[in-house]
Amino acid sequence: MILCGDWSPGACSVRINFDSKLKLGQGLYIANLEGPILTKDHDLVARPKAGPVLFSSQLPENPEKFVFSLANNHLMDYNFPGLASTLCLMHEQGCRSCGAGIDENSARNPIVVDDNGIQVGIVSCCEAQFGVSRNNSAGVAEFGPWVYRSISDLLQIVEIVIVSIHAGVEDSPWPSPYIQNLYRSFIDAGATVVHGHHAHVPQGYEEYGKGVIFYGMGNFAVDPDKWCSEPNTLWSLAAELDFGSHPLRWKPLTLEIRHEPGSGLILIEESNSDELVSRKHYLDRCNRPFDEPNLFAGLWQEVAIRAYHHYGAKYMKLDHVLTVRSKKDEINKLR
Repeated sequence: MILCGDWSPGACSVRINFDSKLKLGQGLYIANLEGPILTKDHDLVARPKAGPVLFSSQLPENPEKFVFSLANNHLMDYNFPGLASTLCLMHEQGCRSCGAGIDENSARNPIVVDDNGIQVGIVSCCEAQFGVSRNNSAGVAEFGPWVYRSISDLLQIVEIVIVSIHAGVEDSPWPSPYIQNLYRSFIDAGATVVHGHHAHVPQGYEEYGKGVIFYGMGNFAVDPDKWCSEPNTLWSLAAELDFGSHPLRWKPLTLEIRHEPGSGLILIEESNSDELVSRKHYLDRCNRPFDEPNLFAGLWQEVAIRAYHHYGAKYMKLDHVLTVRSKKDEINKLR
């Protein structure tokens, strides 16, 4: 099985050129579907929300080899019709998914897949974000205590449990200490793998207990013309997992998004030798703070401040708060 990042190519066509050693056709790929699948000329109306709305016009070339995690902040960008279109197309093309549904129960339902003879249970969830399902409303599965029950139930019938979760701060190379504790708790509860996404840039990974945690995979397939303004958004982390080995064997991979500007075609392939050196250096820096708690806490404080300036202040119309000179003045402004 290979874990991948975010699938959101928009109107672009995608060709995946994995090396034969990755055994395409013999295993499964898990990715996050960032937005619904709609026709290019659809007439659906997007829901009002902070930030952009996303959709893509195609699934991968081998949809039956993919499992998509649907619990994220863009799957419901076009309301229930967008969700219905996506689920219908997936059913027609044999692509499996979990993490969204017509009500809260169906959104939370895990799936069980066969990966080279190994039964694997997959749970999909996200932090409290746009589009979550409440009771009888359609939407995506928000994280909660139910995830631990789902892990426990799956362990009665499968050998491996994967928790695929959409959470964290966008554009940050590091998760928060809270996210680290949360993801470790999934392993403590019996999961073997945590498949993280949402940052849109690769984040670090660590072996923990009897499992492995990937905090953020980055962008697996996106429209390069729309993502070229931020660094590290046009390559991603992937992981090849061998569930037949005990203990689990795995290896990290890095995948590049290549394209000719304006061509409408993007190619996904493994990094070349020169790119591998740079990617390894980046990932080493992502991983280092996990063993240095004081450095990790300091980095997170800096990430939080920058995220507030870049996202929170703008979306909440609080740009003026950045100019106040004292904590008391800031509190009064917020009030």
